[in-house]
Amino acid sequence: MHSIACVLLAERGQMAPALNSIRDRWGDMLDKGATTAWEIFSGHEVGRWTRSWCHAWSALPAYLLSAFVLGVRPLEPGFKRALIAPQLSDLTWAEGRVPTPHGTAPSPCASNGLGLGCSFR
Repeated sequence: MHSIACVLLAERGQMAPALNSIRDRWGDMLDKGATTAWEIFSGHEVGRWTRSWCHAWSALPAYLLSAFVLGVRPLEPGFKRALIAPQLSDLTWAEGRVPTPHGTAPSPCASNGLGLGCSFR
């Protein structure tokens, strides 16, 4: 449910609370030494941090960061048309590569105080 809430926030252009959730929930995993996305957040299991140490459904940040922070999403099946609409929120920059059937979409973006600058090759 937590992941769904983050996606809904991002879809509505409210990246700040979604990014804060990533920093809080997934950051806690990193603080505890995680190298994978755990099944559940720490605190739900008595005496241990999680039930399982690697679960795809906990990998929301990978999707959210590419689809909304970098802003690369398909508009048509197979990325025949794509939307590139970065939402940096409080980040000063973001850079990544989003794989598509037509090649990799590079998407470096930076906030320069006047707006958002993005570079595409």
